Amino acid sequence: MTVLEAPVDRFHTFTGVSFAGVACAQKFADFYVWEAILNDRAGVDPSGVPRLNAIIELGTFKGGFSLYLAAQAHARGMSFRTYDVIKPDRQIPGFVQLEIFAKANAIGEHMKRHDPGIVLCAGGNKPRELRLFSPYLGANSVIAVHDWNDEIFEDDVDDVFVKDLH
Repeated sequence: MTVLEAPVDRFHTFTGVSFAGVACAQKFADFYVWEAILNDRAGVDPSGVPRLNAIIELGTFKGGFSLYLAAQAHARGMSFRTYDVIKPDRQIPGFVQLEIFAKANAIGEHMKRHDPGIVLCAGGNKPRELRLFSPYLGANSVIAVHDWNDEIFEDDVDDVFVKDLH
């Protein structure tokens, strides 16, 4: 008798999720959310000023989601940078190997030069990333966190942030 394994629910779990065959620490639903955010926020405003100039990712993991974000940035005429202390197994466009907390000022200056941008806190200490890097962002930038209600909670978000739950 053949026993069939249960199908993998790739939309709601990390199991088997990749981009271009490179593992991601995101669910497939995250791809949909980022597409919506970028469609809503990218491009130019009526006066011709870019709404977002860059995508900056804090935490690369294997690089699958980084490849996705790099492709999004490239297609939309934006810059892309991703930081991690561990180098992925393959070359990832925009990857910089460093410890983000040790080089916070340099990363922050990069954020300022590419403002407005969108920053994804996806490293190992999301509450610290949010607190440390948000002051470098202008009013039209976006900062997002990965692992909401798992590794970062509402109590970690200062009252100065506008909570946009769209």
